[in-house]
Amino acid sequence: MCVPCSLLEKENHVHYLYIGYDVSYVIWTILSAINQQRDFKDKSLANGVLTMIFFYYLFYDVGLNGLPYLYLTEILPYSHRAKGINLMQFVMFAALIYNGYVNPIAMDAIEWKYYIVYCCILAVELLIVVFTFPETSGYTLEEVAQVFGDQAPELTNRHLDTVAAHKHSLEHVEEV
Repeated sequence: MCVPCSLLEKENHVHYLYIGYDVSYVIWTILSAINQQRDFKDKSLANGVLTMIFFYYLFYDVGLNGLPYLYLTEILPYSHRAKGINLMQFVMFAALIYNGYVNPIAMDAIEWKYYIVYCCILAVELLIVVFTFPETSGYTLEEVAQVFGDQAPELTNRHLDTVAAHKHSLEHVEEV
């Protein structure tokens, strides 16, 4: 988990992870559907499903365990970060609790077709992320603030500015 997360800063970290887990989930769904149509007799399809589950969670965990915290700290002003992360945690845990109750009922009712519902949700999520989330990798926090329409803070030291206004040169003498 640490190695893939350390590579996120070098790449376009929002979009390629979503695409990775969406593609692996679609393949997982297709293999599951074919496997059920063949009455679960083909072991190679079962191995393919297990492989796609592994790849899906690889992309999903790298993308949705580390990235929300990274993205929120980049886009939220310092005064709002704690509230933003708290709200994100609340929504994530509420979704986990909801899914813990709904997923087993839906899987019993419509079987593998429930994966298609989830694929549609992932497709909508992917479209929202790709078309509405600005890319923030490679920018400083001040540049990210400007992407969101905020004014970048002044990066000057007020004390040095006032000293420089009264004096044209500064001298540092160290007494030993």
